[in-house]
Amino acid sequence: MIRKAVFIIHVLVFTTLVIANNPGVKIRITKNGIDYANAVAHADIVKQLRSLTIPNQGGKDGHLSYDISNIRLTDLAPPASSISLVPGANGISWALSNFGITIHADWRVKYKKGIAKISTSGSFDVSITGMSVAETAGFGIDGTGRPSIASKGCSCSIGDVKVSFHGGTAFILNLFRHTAERKMRDAIPPKICEAVVKVVNSDAERSLASMVVTVELAKHFLVDYRLVASPTITADYIEILDKGEVFWEAAIKEAPFSPQPIPAWTDNSRMVYIWVTDYTPNTFFYQAHTNGYLKYNVTKKDLSVDRESYLNTTCSLKCIGTIIPQ
Repeated sequence: MIRKAVFIIHVLVFTTLVIANNPGVKIRITKNGIDYANAVAHADIVKQLRSLTIPNQGGKDGHLSYDISNIRLTDLAPPASSISLVPGANGISWALSNFGITIHADWRVKYKKGIAKISTSGSFDVSITGMSVAETAGFGIDGTGRPSIASKGCSCSIGDVKVSFHGGTAFILNLFRHTAERKMRDAIPPKICEAVVKVVNSDAERSLASMVVTVELAKHFLVDYRLVASPTITADYIEILDKGEVFWEAAIKEAPFSPQPIPAWTDNSRMVYIWVTDYTPNTFFYQAHTNGYLKYNVTKKDLSVDRESYLNTTCSLKCIGTIIPQ
């Protein structure tokens, strides 16, 4: 249900990892950015709700034994959705509110009391309104420097449940109505939360665990995109601290200098803020210089015949010797 929104947030937020005193790159996602991710994800949330499946129900209630089968969703009143930041959980809260569903199912009931036995069947439509769901997900960092996410809890509440029967006898329906309403009220919330928690703990976490955290550059360099710490959640933004260092791929070695502190910033009016320090280009040039990447030998073979003299160290007019004396 929340897969795409979670994914969008992580694309914006989790870009890097490994521990340093200061980050080379800092990314801040404000509430405006979170609201945008929520708007983009709304269509997917509705799609997931429409695919909700509920298992068959059965049991006994007094003198009744019953089976409810072929339960399927036939209509959906889409929810309002919102994402809020939860500093205490170091994560976000995803809320769906004021939505409803209509369910159609088949039923069969047997009534037995003494020598009296009645068996009847039919179908019913269940209208459920005033539903809401809240999922809290916490962000962290795993042992490899990749971002992690885990469900911190899910709750689902239901307002009104109304059952409209088709078929059956009035006597049985009067006995069975309350049972049918209760079974639907009890069966739906766990299934919704089960789907939400699976998206967080399985789908989203698996996606994050497979993220590429180093990117090859120019066939010789690696750009390190690991987080230096868990994301910071405040009431106004999510802030991510990235290593932002460039390594020589054939011999990975830390640069002998560290990033300088990134100045504080109080403006949160835009959706996303990205700070890239000079640490990132400096580590690139350091690795390039140390490993001879910036060195290039020019010989006469690289020049046309009429320009071969340019490599002479002594000349009367134009040559390397007039620029760089011996």
